[in-house]
Amino acid sequence: MSLIESVREWLEDRRVRKLLHATPAHSLGALPENTFGRVAGVARPLGQRVLEAPLSGRSCLYYSIALVELRPNNFLRRLATEQESVPFLLEDGTGRALIDPEHARFSCAFDHESESKAAFDASVRQRALLERHSLVRRNWFGTDAIRYREAVIAVDERITVLGAGTRELDPATPRGLEQGYREGGPTRMRFTGTAKYPLTLSDDPRSL
Repeated sequence: MSLIESVREWLEDRRVRKLLHATPAHSLGALPENTFGRVAGVARPLGQRVLEAPLSGRSCLYYSIALVELRPNNFLRRLATEQESVPFLLEDGTGRALIDPEHARFSCAFDHESESKAAFDASVRQRALLERHSLVRRNWFGTDAIRYREAVIAVDERITVLGAGTRELDPATPRGLEQGYREGGPTRMRFTGTAKYPLTLSDDPRSL
């Protein structure tokens, strides 16, 4: 990744975070349908569907991995990236929502880092990533180290979602959350994005 691309990514993430802070906040129980807003809550698994973060082994609902090469003169080059997510629930005490991350942009901090000099001294988890991205047998000449970076939305982590949702019948409303829903049975919000208008998901504490 070039310096220009890195700056472009940083500027885009900064723009997303400014949008998060500027958008009015709502509770899940009070957010009207088809209204663009910001909601915060605790991320919960949808049934048994969870992921295992490749580097830290954390139970999560989303992860992002970046493998960065450190070269002489502090030059950095991104070798590979990897992301995966699953649908999950968001709860805030007033209601809950189904979050479909198929079309979503994530603004999550890389909070787990490790390094190896090359493939020979990589840990089991590091080497699995190198193998998955066909980097074990690369030319290591000029490589000072490989930095492995990981960001996640962990199970039970508090996050923010930016978008518009619709209401649907909730097949399993937790006890105590029935009040305040429209007549006709307990409902939940469903947040989905599109390629043109993706959801935004963030673990930035300032947006909570």
